[in-house]
Amino acid sequence: MSVPAPVTETLYRGSVSVGTTGESWIPLECEVEVKEGKATQTAAFQLMLRRASYILQDVDVHPVAIRPTASVTVRVKTLDFEYGVPYELKVAGGTGEYGNFQALALGSVDHSECGHADDDTNSPGGDVYREAIVGNDDIVIHLLDIIKTEPGNMTGPTKQGINERLTPPLMTLEEWEAAGRPDTKQICIVPIVELIEEITGRSRVQVVSFATFFLESTLTTNDTVRGRFIEWTAPGWLVVDDPPPGGLVIEAVHLTDENLDF
Repeated sequence: MSVPAPVTETLYRGSVSVGTTGESWIPLECEVEVKEGKATQTAAFQLMLRRASYILQDVDVHPVAIRPTASVTVRVKTLDFEYGVPYELKVAGGTGEYGNFQALALGSVDHSECGHADDDTNSPGGDVYREAIVGNDDIVIHLLDIIKTEPGNMTGPTKQGINERLTPPLMTLEEWEAAGRPDTKQICIVPIVELIEEITGRSRVQVVSFATFFLESTLTTNDTVRGRFIEWTAPGWLVVDDPPPGGLVIEAVHLTDENLDF
């Protein structure tokens, strides 16, 4: 822990170094030594650290100083995705050629955390990335899967994949709603991920949820993918006889009467 710096005459503020971890949460033991004249007192406390599944906007703790065995209230404000609000799903690299611009190597998925066997055909790269955007039924993603980022601008594969997936004329979100929410490749299922390690090169992220995104336009001069999150759930695989286009299905557990004697 850093040496606390005075904020007021009675309030000091310091920082605690936090390392990376692959665990969902870890305890961190800390001690603070307080000196006044010749008197010295050491206070021990424990922090519970958890990998954030959400983008944190603000954290408020009250009160900031307590007696032993007392409790505090911690309020965390997160940045939530809002339905119907325009978002940039994949940002353009601009004049830059290096870095990560929100592309994922969907052809290289590690299933070890979710209990499913790995697919030996998995491989990263621009061609697999483009095919995943168009709609590749061979790519299966589960909660807790580990996916690597796809570094680089990825301008060409992004533009090619989106434009091959979408066939004009496209519907606006309002037109799609008014038409009774028909099947369309403008709908895509996107994984919501949390960071496992610092984003440099091919870094790993973990899938913590899924969301439905409505693509609103093809790409012309850049590779920024724009659209809006919507309240829509894909049908379950093996439950419907005629799944929607693009392989947008969710594998779901369901009961059958097979091998039952009653």
